[in-house]
Amino acid sequence: MTPQGVRLPNSRRKKLHELFKAFDNEHDPRERVALGTRMLGRATEAAQIEKQFTLVVPIAAKKLTAAKKLLK
Repeated sequence: MTPQGVRLPNSRRKKLHELFKAFDNEHDPRERVALGTRMLGRATEAAQIEKQFTLVVPIAAKKLTAAKKLLK
């Protein structure tokens, strides 16, 4: 909580950022799907707290969808 309202804690921002980096660097399709699922969950959670993260949710969803297609 800040004077400007509710904000996503820095530790959660950092974890979301690290998930995006790990996803982009991962080559194993199954691990990419697992990371993508966690990434989408964290992005959705962040969007519920701060509206600016609503832009991140479709990006995470697209990455997860692409990873699932490669897995099949």
